[in-house]
Amino acid sequence: NRVCFVLPVLTEIVNEMKSSVASLRNSIVRLKKAGILISEGSGSYLVNPKYYWSGQMSERNKALKYVLEVECKVK
Repeated sequence: NRVCFVLPVLTEIVNEMKSSVASLRNSIVRLKKAGILISEGSGSYLVNPKYYWSGQMSERNKALKYVLEVECKVK
């Protein structure tokens, strides 16, 4: 459940999403502030176990929808 955002990975993501590194970094900061990503230091993060799911896909989708619509609202 570890995510590493080193420059080659960031570059690959922004190229795929047709975005910018700055925009992606801003999104990472928002996910950290929301408690979804837990920083391990220097581009390495853990996905908060509260949001990592194992079980039936339908229940996962309900939980994900709740997180995105309620807990990650931009203030």
